[in-house]
Amino acid sequence: RLGKEMVRNPIIGRELHHYLKTFNFKEVTTEPHVYLVDDFELLTQMFNIPRILNDMVHCNEYTEQEKQMILNGFYTASKEKNFIYGLTLFTAFATK
Repeated sequence: RLGKEMVRNPIIGRELHHYLKTFNFKEVTTEPHVYLVDDFELLTQMFNIPRILNDMVHCNEYTEQEKQMILNGFYTASKEKNFIYGLTLFTAFATK
């Protein structure tokens, strides 16, 4: 629930081409870029996962114990080389 409230449009990548065409852009192309992050420390530098989990505890999405269990699982998986996070970004090109 909290994630849905924090992300304005989680499917913007799929809609980007249509939106640009709707606003009369020409020669519209969109390109997805998939990045895999296999180190939890690196991911935390990008997104500050502990802070996000603290926010979720504050919003009663998780208990403090659940947050700690999640973090411990991430750190352990990363240390054992069993962690992976996928991130998809989109780049759009168009002319007005």
